[in-house]
Amino acid sequence: MLVISHFIHIQLFVFSDCSIDESSCPGSLGYILNREVCFCYKVYTTKQNYDSSVKICENDNGELARISNALRQQALENALDGISSYAEAYIQGTRTAGSTTWYYNDGTEVTYFNWNTPGGQPQHRDDGEDYLLVRKTKGYRWHDVYKAEQHIVVCEIE
Repeated sequence: MLVISHFIHIQLFVFSDCSIDESSCPGSLGYILNREVCFCYKVYTTKQNYDSSVKICENDNGELARISNALRQQALENALDGISSYAEAYIQGTRTAGSTTWYYNDGTEVTYFNWNTPGGQPQHRDDGEDYLLVRKTKGYRWHDVYKAEQHIVVCEIE
């Protein structure tokens, strides 16, 4: 008798070092905790420019959402699903004009990207398109944009 076994390998990501819990994710301020990816976030739907977006997050003792991997990207997409079909949100990531290297607010280099490459992104223009944006209408793909543009804000608290 021949027995054939098939094994399916499923890799689960467990964020055992996650220090966020209900006491550090202020639900009273409208923040939501996604434990699977250790993501405490809030979506502000009033459109702001980049500098105002950063200040809004800082006022909550947070920062713009830092999308560092595909799981965080999926969590962001889920957060934006219930928002207007035209939702466009600032996320962490800036570059110096003329550079193709992107950095988070703390100076760490961004290594995960979800560029809208079919749409010609990133453009890396030298005229100020130095900030990251997620466009729901483009399949949640990333775009480099100007800081004066008005978009919704996704903050996170770590």
